[in-house]
Amino acid sequence: MEERTVPAGTVVVAEGEEADAFYAVRSGSLAVLSAGERGGPPARINTLGPGDYFGEIGLLERIPRTATVTAEALTRCYRIDGDEFLEALTTTPPAASMLEGARARLATSHPSRRLTYEGEAVA
Repeated sequence: MEERTVPAGTVVVAEGEEADAFYAVRSGSLAVLSAGERGGPPARINTLGPGDYFGEIGLLERIPRTATVTAEALTRCYRIDGDEFLEALTTTPPAASMLEGARARLATSHPSRRLTYEGEAVA
């Protein structure tokens, strides 16, 4: 895991890119925009702040990024390499709340898709 400082206006991940990492927000604010299945111009679907996380959908589903996440203010976040994140899930099941959050976010940007992650979750 590495800590990253992200200046305001910086794109952390872009919709359509390969999913290669998981991020946890330590401080700051990030905008989440997605064109999703409907196409057209991206729409704001969420705002992230301290304690939030992103990047798990692409890693769990092995699909490209489903949204663009951009720092709105100076932001500090932790970056975990995607392979290390997935390896951790094989030794320690993810929290059920993380999987439910991933399902809800995926339903917002790509309503026809369903999270297919088969691992066991813990309460």
